[in-house]
Amino acid sequence: MGVDIFFVISGFLITSLILKDIENNNFSMISFWERRARRILPPLFLVVGFAILTGVYLLLPQDLVQLGKEIGSQSLFSSNILFTKQGGYFNVAADLKPLLHTWSLAVEEQYYVFFPISLFIIYRFLGTRYFAFLSLGLLFSLILCLVFTTIQQRYAFFLLPFRAWELLAGAILATGFIRKPENKTLSLIVSAIGACMLGFALFFYDKSYNFPGIISLLPVCGTVFIIWANSQTQPTALFKILSLKPIVFIGLISYSLYLWHWPIFVYESYLENIYSEFHTYTAPIMFISSFLLAWATYHFVEQPVRRKTVFASRRSIFVFSFIGLVLMGSFGGLTIYKSGFPQRFSEDTLRLANADKNSNPKRDECDQPSIDRIHRSKVCQFNATSGKPSFALWGDSHADVMAPLFEKLAHKYDANGFVLTARGCKPILHMENPDKTFKYNCIRDNQAFFELIKRENIREIFLVGLFSDLLGTDTTNVEMGDWYARYKDTYKDVRLAAFANTLDLLIENNVKIHIQIPFPVADKDPHRVLALRKRFGIDTDYSIPRNEFDAILDEGMKVIIEHYQDKVDFINPSNILCDASKCMTEKDGEVLYYNAT
Repeated sequence: MGVDIFFVISGFLITSLILKDIENNNFSMISFWERRARRILPPLFLVVGFAILTGVYLLLPQDLVQLGKEIGSQSLFSSNILFTKQGGYFNVAADLKPLLHTWSLAVEEQYYVFFPISLFIIYRFLGTRYFAFLSLGLLFSLILCLVFTTIQQRYAFFLLPFRAWELLAGAILATGFIRKPENKTLSLIVSAIGACMLGFALFFYDKSYNFPGIISLLPVCGTVFIIWANSQTQPTALFKILSLKPIVFIGLISYSLYLWHWPIFVYESYLENIYSEFHTYTAPIMFISSFLLAWATYHFVEQPVRRKTVFASRRSIFVFSFIGLVLMGSFGGLTIYKSGFPQRFSEDTLRLANADKNSNPKRDECDQPSIDRIHRSKVCQFNATSGKPSFALWGDSHADVMAPLFEKLAHKYDANGFVLTARGCKPILHMENPDKTFKYNCIRDNQAFFELIKRENIREIFLVGLFSDLLGTDTTNVEMGDWYARYKDTYKDVRLAAFANTLDLLIENNVKIHIQIPFPVADKDPHRVLALRKRFGIDTDYSIPRNEFDAILDEGMKVIIEHYQDKVDFINPSNILCDASKCMTEKDGEVLYYNAT
């Protein structure tokens, strides 16, 4: 939500300055970019320098490579494009990206490459009719945003064409074509409505929402209302509150605060891999540190550069900016080329750190096959040279990481089987992934997997998945139908009923079923924890308390075990991984986990 507010304010302020220069016949792109360079780059270089120094000391090679990619892309103000390729803002790896927050700065700078000169040309040729062009641009961008939020949410979140409408909302307000409020009562009402809209978004929006989309209209419109209502000569009560010295101070240091807060959070989170109780003591320190660093940056970097106490000439600030951006790009490229400088670590540390590379080597080829491949039974097979497939592995990402083991067993026992895996999709019919941002069609693909099992006369099936969240009467991610009538008296929980229906259909087709009970889940990626603790000489034991593993066994799964214990073979990994008090994440120097789950 903060980004939406920031875009509107930026569009309003920068457009106001551009229009003032155009109307006074002294607009210059060189002058505009000089102001941008003085405003944006010196604090950015400082924070990037901090990220580099801290990262070189602390980050594992693969994580330093990620930092190199972020710095390299931001040297071209294109980090938003990088993050679009890597996943959503709220994905699991977000807290491993020290410069993730620079995506919004990249969007803003991309916008200001095209907008000022476009506005200048339109103004010169069309005069005041440029308002219509801005309005059409806003409408077009908004429609793109609404459409792509539902079909390619990452694009809508990170990329300029889908975010430009928020900047244009502020720009249109700056044109003055929307008449200022003529009486104080109207200003008070509109200002209060705007404040309520922002307050609602602040307290009730969370990462479960499919953002930006239609819900972003609330913070954008709320910001527009507040700016418009307070554009009259008589200030509203909200304006007086926003004019209080503490709030003005936060506004002054806001850019530096924006730059500092995220790297501090990421590195603190990273240190939690070494000291598990670190966050307990550092939360207030992080908060205070962010403000102190922002204040210092504002006074000792931002102000001197903008007042031309340093880099007084235009040439000097452009040379400084060019050198800084080249150094950023060079560090990024060299870090990627050198694979994160692994020579910083011992062989034992690197062996632990590289355990995250022990995933399924055939994942890209075999996981989430197209619906056409499933219908034609052209999915991957284990030991394909050994006759007709007789078994299948069916499941989500947990099944995918088990695929190499099944490959070995298939060769050992001269058997052949199908790989029916789709990350994010439990092997349960009629059930969709509850994540609103998830784009794969689990119901369609699982039904196709089941039809393949019947069509190919598969006699043995291994169901592997994160079997949790099976309780509850919420049907939002369950496709209800005639199948439920058979179970409604036995299972009030519809997801349990869907699981039971899947098992019954397999049993009715004479399929022998094996279900792997979920693995214990760690709170951090074991390979990273173990490697960092080895690196810094901390106790390398990182185990999962047995009671936490027992707790992950969903109550719904217990019901399934109770009802099907005579019909289904349940495989419990705790028999191998756990003793009475804890479950292993590492054995004989080998990490047993690809990631935390």
